[in-house]
Order: sequence, then C-alpha cells, then structure tokens
Amino acid sequence: MRVGKGIGTRVPSVEEAKQKTYSEDELAVIRRNRKRTIIGTPRQVKKQLENLQSNYNCDEFMIITNIYSFEEKIKSYQLLAKEIL
Repeated sequence: MRVGKGIGTRVPSVEEAKQKTYSEDELAVIRRNRKRTIIGTPRQVKKQLENLQSNYNCDEFMIITNIYSFEEKIKSYQLLAKEIL
C-alpha cells in the first residue's frame, strides 16, 4: 500500500501495522492484494509456484518477501531455496 501511495517500499513492523487504523478503501486494497499473493510454508509456496508455472508456461519467477526483519527475510529465501532447489 505504501508503494501505491508513493510513500516508499519500507515494510512496517508487525507492531506498526497493528497500530495503524485502515480506511475502508485501504482495507479493500489489502483484500485485493491478498488474492495475488502466495503465502504459506516452503512446501505450500512451491506447490503454488508450480501451479502458476503450469498455468502460464513460465520458466522464471521474481520473488519478493515482504518482511520487516532483514534476518527473517533472508531466512524465508533460504527456506524456499532449500525446498525448490
């Protein structure tokens, strides 16, 4: 949502996100965006990526993990790489 508003790409902490009051329009954006995200365990994410690959006949993905903590972000990439590679 921050990118859409031109605010930047910084991901807020869980605490920051919980403290924010969202308008109905913002909640609608969140609901729309959730439909185009992949969320789950490494195995669940792999399966969803395989489904996308099959549906769109693609051979490459750009994966962005929206996590506040840099260490947790790296860990998420490592877990997914271990499952896929």
